[in-house]
Amino acid sequence: MGNLFECIGLLAGGAPGGLDKLAPLLEAAGDDVVPAPPYRHLRWSDPSGASVAVHTRGGVIECVTPWFAPPGGASRWRVRTGRVLEDPDCVHCSGVECEVLDGDFAVAARAAIQWLHFLAWERSLRQPRELELEVIALAEEARFFDGREPFERAQASLFSGGGGGPDGGGLRMVEDAFVPVGLLADGDGGGMSERARVMFAGRVVLAERRTVTASGGQFRRVRVATRPGPLDVLIAVDAAEGLPEVGGIAWVQGWLVARPVGPPPHHERVVRPAGMTRRNWWARMLRKRS
Repeated sequence: MGNLFECIGLLAGGAPGGLDKLAPLLEAAGDDVVPAPPYRHLRWSDPSGASVAVHTRGGVIECVTPWFAPPGGASRWRVRTGRVLEDPDCVHCSGVECEVLDGDFAVAARAAIQWLHFLAWERSLRQPRELELEVIALAEEARFFDGREPFERAQASLFSGGGGGPDGGGLRMVEDAFVPVGLLADGDGGGMSERARVMFAGRVVLAERRTVTASGGQFRRVRVATRPGPLDVLIAVDAAEGLPEVGGIAWVQGWLVARPVGPPPHHERVVRPAGMTRRNWWARMLRKRS
């Protein structure tokens, strides 16, 4: 795929001068949490659900993050927070290692999740807590199958480069598999763009194509029944292989971003040294993946 903003119908094709093109939209952003000078954490939203979080320090943009805010909210997970994962390049892109809880409050999965407004929650996350999150996956790769048999056949190429043998041997994912690949590969560091990466499969329970009112761009919102729970996947409109249809099976690699439901319990000011330059974080957001 080209860049993460394509997942919400913005900046298609790499968008030279991307920040300048977003500027008219970002000027309409409003506070998403109570300001704590010198920081403000704002968010712009479109009727389509396309949304962008904007983090400023002294009126200067330090970071922007794609988000999804449809009427009724995004998919929700119940989690127990654990280790804080600070991004070495941009504190606003930091996140948390979480245990995702099922309906019986048992651990269904673990994952590293980027927080939409990390600084506003940083003090509160120093101790484990249970939270309800709105969570999305920004898809880097997505494939859709109309049933179990094509899904099984495709796995030979997905995991063995086509060399899985006549029986398609080798690694296999069950229909609702969830693998926190970034967390499993994590050592003592690394950015959230790597740590928050997951690979999962599941049945499609909602599939729709949305148009951004402000720009005319389009994107796909596909809700997938994953092992941890339902997950809204945002996909660049032409990036998926196969057509997402309700009842079909999705296979996705993507980046988890979440926002707790409700405000932080105490929003205290935490002043950090100036972070990465705008040029560097912007390049990272728009970087292309092979």
